[in-house]
Amino acid sequence: MPKPPENRPACRTGDPFVWVNRDLFRHTATARNRAFNIDLAPGASGRTVLRTAGRIPYVCRFHPGMAAVLTVAA
Repeated sequence: MPKPPENRPACRTGDPFVWVNRDLFRHTATARNRAFNIDLAPGASGRTVLRTAGRIPYVCRFHPGMAAVLTVAA
C-alpha cells in the first residue's frame, strides 16, 4: 500500500485521490474514521474525493500492519 509523504499534504479537500494496487494480493485502503473504504484487487485502482481537511489514519483490512496517515489540506 503506497504511503503519502509525511511532511506535506497528499491532497486538498475536493481533489481526487487514487490508490493503485501493484501487488499480487488484495488490499484495502480503509479510513479509521470511515471517510473511505477502497477495495483493491491485484492490479486494480480505486478513487475517492476527500471532503474534510486533516490527518486521516488508514489501514489495509487484510494486512493490519499496513497502515499510514493521509494528510488532506483545506
